[in-house]
Amino acid sequence: MSGAHRWECGACTLVNKGDYAGCLCCGSPQARWQEQSDDDRVALATARSLEGTWDCRQCAQEANPRDAGGCVGCGARRKRRRDPEGTVDLTGGASGGGKADDDLTLALAQSLEGCWDCACCGEINPGGAGRCLRSSCQSYRHKSAGMAAAAEARADAATADPAEAARCGLPGCGRDAAPGCYGFCGAQHRSRAGARNLLAPDHPGVERVYVDRASGEWTAHLLTKRHPHRAVVVQRFLSAWRKPWGESGGRPRVQRVFYIRAPPSVYSRFRDHSAAVGNVVERFHGTGLATSCSFGVDLQSEPCGSEQCGVCNICRTGFALDRAGATGGQRMNLRYGRGLYFSDTSGKSNDYNQASERRRNITGYGSSPWRAMFLCQVVAGRTHRTTDERIEEPQIDELIADGRHNSVTGEVGPHLNYDELVVYDTAAAVPNYLIVYALTPS
Repeated sequence: MSGAHRWECGACTLVNKGDYAGCLCCGSPQARWQEQSDDDRVALATARSLEGTWDCRQCAQEANPRDAGGCVGCGARRKRRRDPEGTVDLTGGASGGGKADDDLTLALAQSLEGCWDCACCGEINPGGAGRCLRSSCQSYRHKSAGMAAAAEARADAATADPAEAARCGLPGCGRDAAPGCYGFCGAQHRSRAGARNLLAPDHPGVERVYVDRASGEWTAHLLTKRHPHRAVVVQRFLSAWRKPWGESGGRPRVQRVFYIRAPPSVYSRFRDHSAAVGNVVERFHGTGLATSCSFGVDLQSEPCGSEQCGVCNICRTGFALDRAGATGGQRMNLRYGRGLYFSDTSGKSNDYNQASERRRNITGYGSSPWRAMFLCQVVAGRTHRTTDERIEEPQIDELIADGRHNSVTGEVGPHLNYDELVVYDTAAAVPNYLIVYALTPS
């Protein structure tokens, strides 16, 4: 995808087309991220996190969660009283309205600048803390932020379209989401989802959201057929197959599409590199799964922490040059040197992801091989085009080191039946979608 006429969503980091008024993934309006500075966004997020919170009159604990029945500091129960107008209120609350409450919210927001609220227990943590400091919680910051963002997005979607009421985020539950439960129908289902490392979906077209157990910094969003991105990705994948089905082991049939939200550090280095080099394109990449991992293929399998898992490691830390050519425990002979290999032909990338294959049943075909493949954004920059069978390492170093080229494109010719794009910087690629497909008899 080209960087021209596009904008980056500040909520979910998705790069959208310039004429989209809102983010296709999370629905955040374009103007919100074009007109506000970073400081404005932090102040807005902090102020929002304090809306409806209350202070404990017994121990002076500030900013208890709105839906908490007791103080998170001392455990004192929250008492009810009636205000002069006869409406039910809660003591210590900051939700009565008026200038005094507005001033209190502003003062608290200013005093807590840089801090973050844990979405699981409501604890206010220092900005530098990666996990909640409360010993009984210790949720990762990014997991907590994901829960809050998902709840806000679901609430916005339900408000915008009353017929689209937010449902509980635990797969299989059809009840409505309860206020203050971050997209779940209650604390029990929120706890069950957390045990499976699931967040509440942040879009009506998302069925479930996996969060990485080890870092909490990346998420995988399972798209349904209602999501506008899914049909585009499926069409892109199938139209780019090009190889005869007989040479590929069967006819590809897409079973699942996950949107991959990369860790902030991975996306940040990609964004900086793309701004400096330019020429961003979409390409496919095939890799493997660890023997013990079935993430993506089996919905009951969460992301693993194995260093041998190509899929989960790319999602967690991005692409790595030291694993170039490694698949299924073997290292291939690299045609254009030690780099990261991609292709515009999905059928070609299928040749390199055999280690992701798992056998599962598919209606009408019985047991069939299922595989996983990434659709990535890749910074091609200035590319050296060739039809040569090989380019040795010294020549690659010379091409890249002098700054004249950033990548090598192997074109179709006497030695290649399908294209290849090779980049030599780990910042030059980021996973965008994980496509899970089955190979069935044609």
